[in-house]
Amino acid sequence: MRKKITSGWADQKVIRHIMVFLHGKGVSTFDAVRIFKTYGQDAVAVVSDNPYRLAQDIRGIGFLSADTMAQKVDITRDSPLRARAGVPYALLEATGEGHCDVPRSELVSLAVKLLDIAQSVIEEAIDQELAEQVVIVDTVDGIPSVFLAQLYNAECSIVSQIKRLRSGTPP
Repeated sequence: MRKKITSGWADQKVIRHIMVFLHGKGVSTFDAVRIFKTYGQDAVAVVSDNPYRLAQDIRGIGFLSADTMAQKVDITRDSPLRARAGVPYALLEATGEGHCDVPRSELVSLAVKLLDIAQSVIEEAIDQELAEQVVIVDTVDGIPSVFLAQLYNAECSIVSQIKRLRSGTPP
């Protein structure tokens, strides 16, 4: 019984530490609980090392919230980490205007504008996101265009289904 109480007390101490840390970074109690449920005892390390993971891993926490936290853990505004997280964010912003892809040159301009980061840093971030297959490049009307990987794969699947339907091939 004593072991169980001691263990419970230690667990609560860890949770308290995580919650105090997250609250100190401006995270609401609701989001702090979701962060803890996602990362467990690693929550402080994840938020400190790469708060942009929150936008990737936790539904409802977007780039802007993660960016605010990043500033509070001293990640600079021109950080390559921020640029890499900002590339998918810029593409997501473009989807809000009805685009599934953006010509690479326009993506660079959009990301530079949204993030206020040097073009060279954005170019490198796009290359890194391409290497990690977070984004995909394909040619659209003869122009290299960048897609979020999920949207690209969804579009390819739709095209495949349409072709199948048009040919009369059963599923």
